[in-house]
Amino acid sequence: VAGAKAVANDPGKKYNPLFIYGPSGLGKTHLLHAIAREILKRDPSFPVVYLSAQQFAEEFVASLQQGKIDQFRRAQRNVGIWLVDDIQFVAGKDRTQEEIFYTFNHMHQTGKQIVLCSDRPPRELHLMDERLRSRFESGLVADIQWPDTETRCAILLSKAQEEGLPMPHNVAMYLGEHVPGNIRNLEGAMTKLAVQSS
Repeated sequence: VAGAKAVANDPGKKYNPLFIYGPSGLGKTHLLHAIAREILKRDPSFPVVYLSAQQFAEEFVASLQQGKIDQFRRAQRNVGIWLVDDIQFVAGKDRTQEEIFYTFNHMHQTGKQIVLCSDRPPRELHLMDERLRSRFESGLVADIQWPDTETRCAILLSKAQEEGLPMPHNVAMYLGEHVPGNIRNLEGAMTKLAVQSS
C-alpha cells in the first residue's frame, strides 16, 4: 500500500514500475483504481490509462486489423500513468508481449509511471518474454498478502458503513475470524447476513 501511495503522490518519480501481485480477491484491481482516483482528484486533466492486459491485447489486434496501429500506440503511450491489470494474461502471446515491451520502454524512458498487477510474481510468469520479466522486476515488486483478522474486520466495518448496513463490531470480528477465503467471500457473507436480518 505504501508503494501505491508513493506512486499516486508523485507518479514516475518513485517505484517505477510498481508491480503488484497476489491471489485473486485481495484488492489488486481496487488498488489500481485507488491510484487513478487519487491522481485525478489532485489533477483531473492528468492523462491516465487503465486497462486489463486482455483489453490491451484485444485493442492491439483490432488496431492491426484496421490499420490503426499508430493511433493505438499514441493512445497507450501519451499518458502520465499506465495501469495494466492481469498482466499474466499476455504470457504466451508473442506479438502482444512485443507491443507491451515497446510501450513499457517508451513509458519508462520518458519518465511516465507504470503500474502492473498479476496473480503471480514476474519470475513465475513462465511464458512471458525474459526481457519483459526483467523489466517488471526493475522497480518495486509488491506482494499482497492475506489480511489478518483485524484488517478483515476493519474492511467489513468500512464496507458496511459505505453501504449503510448495520454491522456491530463483534459481528464483523466474528466474520473476520470465521469466513475463509478472500475479501469477496467476506463481503458475500456480510451481504447474506444483511439480507437474512432484514
